[in-house]
Amino acid sequence: MKTIVLANAKGGTGKTTVAVNLSACLALHHGKRVLGIDLDPQGNLGISFGVDPRQLTHTSYQLLTAENPDVRDYIAEIKPNLHLIANAIAPDLENRLEASHNRDSLLRLRLRQLKGQYDYVIIDTPPAMRTATMNAIVAADEVIVVVDCGFYALYGLTDLMRQIARVSDAYEKDDIVIRGLLNMFNRGQNLDRDVKKEVSDFFGGLMIQTIIHKNVRLAEAASASKSIIEFDASAPGSFDFLKLSKELLSEYEPEEQKRSATRAK
Repeated sequence: MKTIVLANAKGGTGKTTVAVNLSACLALHHGKRVLGIDLDPQGNLGISFGVDPRQLTHTSYQLLTAENPDVRDYIAEIKPNLHLIANAIAPDLENRLEASHNRDSLLRLRLRQLKGQYDYVIIDTPPAMRTATMNAIVAADEVIVVVDCGFYALYGLTDLMRQIARVSDAYEKDDIVIRGLLNMFNRGQNLDRDVKKEVSDFFGGLMIQTIIHKNVRLAEAASASKSIIEFDASAPGSFDFLKLSKELLSEYEPEEQKRSATRAK
């Protein structure tokens, strides 16, 4: 079970869009068993999958703050192979989480109950390096920093990397991988091309090669509470996310990808 965290302390980078569509590609296209976890109190990951946060009786923050919870009580089936632990705004639970004992390692402890039940856990985080994001990093095998192509794209990245390093040191996570993903790219814009170069230079060999281009169909899919591969399989955004999922799987499961390529021939 590989746990992948999507993070950036800067808001508006499209972490939730990546979480939704990467999860759907892995589950619905590649047949992987995927659990999505929404740690953003806005609940947008669940909303993108058609979950009304006002109707939730079990949320990710409740999971983290409950005493000896059974994680399975918090999981909802969204699609075949695709499950979700949703979230909703609850300031009292955020405050309780901040004050919890062992507060940064609660999610890692909870996920131990699910060992072997999923191939991938995809975690969407809030745009802040607070306790919820720290929990995600402590539980992570890999952190993908989702970077948009705005003027302030690199703002805070150095500090984010420093804080991730602190967490990995404190919890002896020497094998955690931190990579960059460029999102909402418009090749026709000079600024976007400049940002692409700067972000690529920043991450170097840890830059994910697939780029997610700006595509209105991604926003339309989200408004319809669907992933892009369900909403419009012919859209450029669909090709981007399928390419991203294949690139990541070639890293995570190289032997399986080789077998799949052989079978395809």
